[in-house]
Formats: sequence, structure tokens, C-alpha cells
Amino acid sequence: MSERKSLEEDDDFDFEEGGLPKKNNKPILGILTGAGFNINQIIGAGIFQNPGVIWLLVQSPGIALILWIIGGFMSLLGSLIYIELGLRTFPSGIGEQKYIEEAFPQIKNLGHIFSFVAIFAIIPGGVIADSYTSAKYLLYAIQGDTYIYNQINKIILPITAIIILGMIMTYHILSNKLSVNINQTLALLKLLSLLIISMVGLVKLSNSNNWNNIFNTNSPKLGDYANAMMKVLFAYWGWNNINYSIEELKSPKEKLKYSSIFSVIVSFIVYILTNAAFITEVDYNNYTANLTNTTNESPDMAIAIFFVGNNELGRRFMSLLIAISSFGSVGSMFFVYARITEYAAATKFMPKRSNLFNYRNKRLGTPTNAYLAQFIYCSILTGCFSIYGENPFDFFSDSSQYLATVFQGVSGICLIVLKTRSNDVYDGFQTPIFITIIYLIFIVFMTFASFVAGTNISDDIAQRPSMHYIISWIVTILGTIYWYSRNFINFGYLNNTQATDIQQ
Repeated sequence: MSERKSLEEDDDFDFEEGGLPKKNNKPILGILTGAGFNINQIIGAGIFQNPGVIWLLVQSPGIALILWIIGGFMSLLGSLIYIELGLRTFPSGIGEQKYIEEAFPQIKNLGHIFSFVAIFAIIPGGVIADSYTSAKYLLYAIQGDTYIYNQINKIILPITAIIILGMIMTYHILSNKLSVNINQTLALLKLLSLLIISMVGLVKLSNSNNWNNIFNTNSPKLGDYANAMMKVLFAYWGWNNINYSIEELKSPKEKLKYSSIFSVIVSFIVYILTNAAFITEVDYNNYTANLTNTTNESPDMAIAIFFVGNNELGRRFMSLLIAISSFGSVGSMFFVYARITEYAAATKFMPKRSNLFNYRNKRLGTPTNAYLAQFIYCSILTGCFSIYGENPFDFFSDSSQYLATVFQGVSGICLIVLKTRSNDVYDGFQTPIFITIIYLIFIVFMTFASFVAGTNISDDIAQRPSMHYIISWIVTILGTIYWYSRNFINFGYLNNTQATDIQQ
């Protein structure tokens, strides 16, 4: 009996033309709810953890603020590129896999390289980084221990992170509407919280001398700037989330551009206000001196420290806020992860297993198998990498952001190829080529500058980034090997197998 016949006997499956299971999918996102999925991932742990770390890397509050502005500007340019790519390829596919295949149709399934890297590295890395962060600050909020890194049990921390992943998986499986409502609530909570934090700091602007000489610097190396910029980009990561959920949008041709642009602009404004408040409230010299002379503080607790000082109850509250923010970011990534897995499965990325993941439960309308698979995979990685240390945030966030940045550059190349093709007849939303070129120059700089070693201020503040990015390229090479072996080495065998199935 063929695989399709056996599946047809299952009431949970419908079939489209071509023999692939059809998803029970109804558009559920409008402009604001679509933007909410972007915002919920963009505003994760990065804005709470990274301001102080970036200060120490570039050794200048002014330069740090400029990097945040550059990050927002480049995210907006990237968003414009992805809007056109998303509308060009809709409704036949989503994300970088489709963009690559549209630009290079002569190379069979070339986009599967992205799917491999996204499914096994990019998204899981972000999920693990933020779930660890959520678990760490939740435990700190409960126990109130100021020795954040040293006192949280190495066994309890990964277990808590896995429990958080399980909670997120559960509500995503139960209902698309529930996941959208939770996502929107968390996005609004984070926006309001950061605005309040910003206002608390900025009301002291007239009495603050901290803006004097904010560009004093000890001339960090290129690697320090690149490492700091990568942390900024991770804080902005998620501006293209809605591209992976475009089929969930009501009237996507109208709403994709508004959701994407709105989410980037709102996040940019909140980030700049928060950093401005941080500069207003915190004296750079005293801040760095205190971190150097005490083991009780951590640079990634910078926002909480400046907002509540030494008030223990206040620190617990801020820790809870960071935990909730990270929780929401993981939820947004889970939603996207399932859609990437679905589309990869629909294009036979996983032979003999694709129908399991290109599937939505008829009763729930959710991609249950994709959610379950990503929970299991991320939980296994969380357990395996718990020996890395109590704060794997830098390792996973830097690796994920680097890979995402590389493929965003690839997408920019794809757009240029599509726009300059002689038979191009697209007449929808257009992004000028010069914008794409500017974006690609930035991506190339980040790709190579990240390998340049920095000053290595300390293990927790400025790790040498090269190992993270070497591992990222190893994953990409493995994805290329998988794609090549899947489509060329075994190509004849697969054709024969498919022919046999058809005859049966």
C-alpha cells in the first residue's frame, strides 16, 4: 500500500493536488496581530541584557547608541527587502527557501540548504538562548539571589527551561487563536514596560551630566565593534517573522508591508528611548568600575540595576519582567519554527517523513507534529548544552544571529536576481535596488568582521566570537552536504522509488 493511500484513511488528512496533505489553515492575523509576532520576538531578552554588555565592548555609550540606531536602520532596510520577496512569492511558498528557489530554479531544491540550517540551528539557537534566559530570571525572581550566575543550580536551570518550552508548545498546539492572543498580550506588556522604564530614566535628563563626553573611547578593535553589532542585531531579530507566516495573514498583499514596517519602527523607537534612559541614569565610569570591583553584579542585568538599584524586591520584579519578555520571544519563534518546518516538509525536505510535518490537525487547526518535534529537539539540545555553562545566551544567540544574517544577505542577492531577470513581470511593492545593495554591503561587513578577534575583556562580557561563527559555517556546510546528497547522489534512486510507488 502506498504512503498516500494509508494517509487517506486517516480522517485528519485532506489532500491537495500533487498528493501532499493539505493544512487546515485559515488566516488569523491582521496588521496589528501580525506586527505583534514580529515585536514579540524583536523585544526579547536582548534589550534587557545587552545595553551594558555593548557599553563594555565598544567602551563608549555614544558609540553604543549609534550601533542601536544602525541596527534599527538596517532592520528597516531588510524589512523592505523581505516585503517584496514575500509578496513576489506568495502564495506558493514562504521564507528564504522559496526566495532561493525562485531566484535559482535551475538548481534543484537549493533552498533546502536554508531549511536545514534554519530547522537545526538558526531557530533552535534563538529558542534555547531565550528559554535559558527566561528560566534564569524566573528562578532569580523566585529566590532573590544576587549572585545570578553562580548560585542557580545547573540541573534546575535547564529543567526549568524545558518546562517553559513545554508550556509554550502546549498552548500553541491547543489553538491558533490562543497563541495569537497570548502573543499579542505579551507584546503589549513589553512595549508598555519599556516605555515606563524609558520615562523613568528620561525625566532625569535635565539633571544628568552623563551625556557629556559620551564618545570617549579606548579604541576597541574591529572585532569588538562587530561583536557588539551582532548583539544589537539579535535584539532586533524577528523583523521578518511575518514572512514565515504570510499565509496566516488576512489580505497579505495589503497587510504584510504595514505589519513589517510598523513593527520595526515601533521597536526602534522603544529601543532608542530605553538606551537614552540608560545613558541618562547610569554613569559609564562608575558602572564599569563597579563591575570590575564586584562579583555580585552582571553586565546583562544592566537595565534592572539602573531602574531599581539595590532594592531586592525591585530586582525580583525586573527579573520577572525579563523572564516574561524572553518567554514571549520564544513563543513567537515557536510559531515561526513550525511554519518553516511545514513548508520544508511540503517540498519533500524529509523523504518518507514529510507528510508527518506538512500537516495540521483538523480539530485544532494547528501544526501539532511540527510543534512536538521542535519541542523534543530543543529540549535535547538544552540538556546536552547545559554543560556549556549557566549562561549559554551568548553562544546560541551569536551563532543564530550570524547564520540568520548570512541568509538575509542571500535573500538580498535573490531579490536583485529576480528584479533584473528579463522576464520579470512583477508589479507589486517595489524596493529600490540601491537599498538592497546598501544592505548587502552591511551584511558582507558583518560576515567577515565578526571573525576578527576583539579585546576579550572577560569571559562573560566579550567572548572571542570566532568559534561561534566557525560552528555556524560548519552547520551550513552540513546543510549543503545534505542537500547535495539528497538531490544528486541519490537522485536516480529516488526517482526509481517514486516510480515504483506510482505503479503500486
